Amino acid sequence: MTRTAALLVPLLMGIALALQVQPAAQTLPIIEDPEAYAVYAALLQNWKKSDPESTRDIRLFQETRQPIARCGEKGFVARGWEPAVENFRQANAHRWLLKTGADLGMPYAMITPPALEELLRAVVQDPAPRRGGGYEPGLRMLPVRYTALSAIGFNADRTFALVGEERHCNRLNDAGDTVLCMQGGITPWEKIGGQWVPSRNADACGWIV
Repeated sequence: MTRTAALLVPLLMGIALALQVQPAAQTLPIIEDPEAYAVYAALLQNWKKSDPESTRDIRLFQETRQPIARCGEKGFVARGWEPAVENFRQANAHRWLLKTGADLGMPYAMITPPALEELLRAVVQDPAPRRGGGYEPGLRMLPVRYTALSAIGFNADRTFALVGEERHCNRLNDAGDTVLCMQGGITPWEKIGGQWVPSRNADACGWIV
């Protein structure tokens, strides 16, 4: 064995070992807070009222996604909302997993991180997975549309909440490693009479591509 090869062997073994011990997606913390799921359920019910057709077959990413930067948080800096904004920022500094089987007030299916990774690999390998023409060259379309939710930010007494959502997520970027969504936003919620309702005291932020 040459000196160069002798030096490379332990290096390659170290890299392989490092890859093997990388934490799996399933090791992300799970959202256990019942109040968080009450907000998610209110969000989906509100969505159903405004667009019932889109909620006939709800597919959720099990991993939370940090809302995209184009929304920012400027619309929520209303008096009294600062703690919720800060908690929202902190909660979305890393990813979480939605709890399997959580009651969201309506039927839904959830795709786990390993299943999503397998789906993405299959789409990337398929040279023409798009249906009916569709999007600009380079973008590939997933078989179904998914919805991504953010972690939720609360104020101290848990009467204000901020939640992000991204809908119609069924496209991949050119590299095939990021799911793109057609619309989304961040919405403020207030707990009134024991129920979470859209807030009239802070502005929502929305976007469409």
